[in-house]
Parts: sequence; structure tokens; C-alpha cells
Amino acid sequence: MKIPVIIPIVLFLSVFSGIVTADKYSGGTGEPNTPYLISTAEDLNDIGNHPEDFNRCFLMTADINLADYTGTQFNLIGEWIDWGDPNNKPFRGVFDGNGFSISKFTYQITGSDHDVIGLFRYIDDPNAEIKDLILFDPNVNSPFGNHVGSLVGRVINAKITGCGVEGGSVSGSNRTGGLVGNNYGTISNCFSTSLVSGYYYTGGLVGWNDDYLGSGLISNCYMGGIACGDTLTGGLVGINEGAISNCYATGEVLGNGYVWFSPISHISIKSQPESVNVLSFCICTVVLPSPPALVDWSLVSISQKENKTLPIWLHPISPPVSVAPSTFPLE
Repeated sequence: MKIPVIIPIVLFLSVFSGIVTADKYSGGTGEPNTPYLISTAEDLNDIGNHPEDFNRCFLMTADINLADYTGTQFNLIGEWIDWGDPNNKPFRGVFDGNGFSISKFTYQITGSDHDVIGLFRYIDDPNAEIKDLILFDPNVNSPFGNHVGSLVGRVINAKITGCGVEGGSVSGSNRTGGLVGNNYGTISNCFSTSLVSGYYYTGGLVGWNDDYLGSGLISNCYMGGIACGDTLTGGLVGINEGAISNCYATGEVLGNGYVWFSPISHISIKSQPESVNVLSFCICTVVLPSPPALVDWSLVSISQKENKTLPIWLHPISPPVSVAPSTFPLE
């Protein structure tokens, strides 16, 4: 006899107080102290269905395998319609990988929606951050796409911290990177060992590092994969207009046709504040293509051009071997 009385009271209190009784994802409320819990592939895929949650906090509680999502079945996080469209909805929250991994993320573009592609399409907020997350064997293919990365297509005013990509492949057309396609934010303690291929501005870690409002900062990062492109291809970054420090590259830089190669990154030739457009304390052992005439020696001092030695920004110490980005033996 008590049940018919108790249920209406509970429902009334829930509606009156605005409390949602059904848990979303695997629990949590999306607040900083009680983030939404992401424990399954279904949880992760569901984030893209809820733009109202793009400014909330998320915490992974287990490794996640996305092998069941093929083609374009996975719901990318963040909505992108077109350049400058007011209906674009970037991710503005915090996604904490909590040291867990996401494996077998696949996204294969065959239609016209091919720009700004990644697990997160784009993030845009000074308080937004993706951290402590590893992607294993992603396969992202947007052959005509601009701003393509395995983790994020486009980063604006936000942070990527302690993230990495191990294995897999990423392909795009313009501004393609193993981790991030286009960076206008801050990337630190990150790495990529993917195969990255593109046409313009292809980098093993980031396709284009831009200096939007003094951002475009990359530090304590490394590339150990393969970067292959046609114009402006870099081991770590395709082209740099920001600041890169304490980074290294140990993979390969390849290409076909008319190619400019760089072990770390190309520097954009344009007027910049002193705080940007800088590479410092960076080293590399990347394998550059042969013959040396294909290397972009315009960024190398006269004496080094004559001897075909290392570019001027390389730090003269032995490259680290199997060293985590956070423990670089750099000065």
C-alpha cells in the first residue's frame, strides 16, 4: 500500500527540484567536482549527441575500444557546419583521459563534410582542455579535408596536455597533423608516432601551428612517425607561426613532387611579435629525403648550407632515446 504513495512523492520532488533521476553516460553531473563518467564506447559516442554538454567536464574511467564504429558512424565531438557559421558548436569543456586510452578510432570521409576532422572536431575556449589521453591505432581519412588530426581538427585558445597517438594513420589535404590539424592554442607533453599524409602543411604532430592572439605554443613534444606531403612538410609541424620549444623528431619526412622538407618545422615568413615564430632547444634525427636539393635550406645559415649540416635551431646534444616528453634532458 505504500508504493502508490511513495512514487508520486518522489516524482513530484524530482520535477519540482529540477533533478534528473536518470544518469547520463556512466554517471556524474558534468560539474568539475563530479564530472560525467565515460566508461564505454557508447558513452564516448553519446557525447556528440549532446551539444548542451560541450561545455561540461568529463572523466574516463576505463580504456575504450571503438572498433565497432566504422566509416562515419562515430559521433565526432563538436559540431562544425562551415567557416564562420554562427551555428558551429565547439567543445568548450574539459575532457580528462585519466591515463586511459582510446583504441581503433576510425573515421573515413566519403561525402562533402570533410573539413575540421578529429575525435574532437574543434575546441575553442580559454578554459577548454583535453588531457592525459592516448589514442592507439586511429585511422582518420579525409583526403580532401582541411584541418585534420586524429585527436582534434582545430584547437583555438585551448589546451592539449599529456596526450599522444601511437601508431595508426591520418590523411588530409591542407593542415594535417598526427595529433592536431591546426593549433591556435597550447600543446604540451604530447607525442605522435603515426603515419601522416597530406598535400599542404603536413606535420608529424601538428599541420599548422598558428599565432592567433599570441597562442600557437608547442612544448615538450615529440614525433616518432612518418610525415609525408607535397608542399611544406615538417617532422614535428608542417609550418610554424607560433613558438616551439623543447621538442624533438626522430621519424621520417617523405614526399613526392615539388616538396620543401624540414626536420622540425618550416617558419612562416611574415612580421611577428618577438614572442612567436620561434623554435628553441629542439633536436632531431629525422631521415630527410635524398637528394639534399629537396631540403628547404633557406632556413639554414650560410656555413651550414655549404656543409649541408643540421639546421640552425637544432640543439647540439645527443637526441634522447625512449624518453618521455615530461623528462627531456634538455637545457
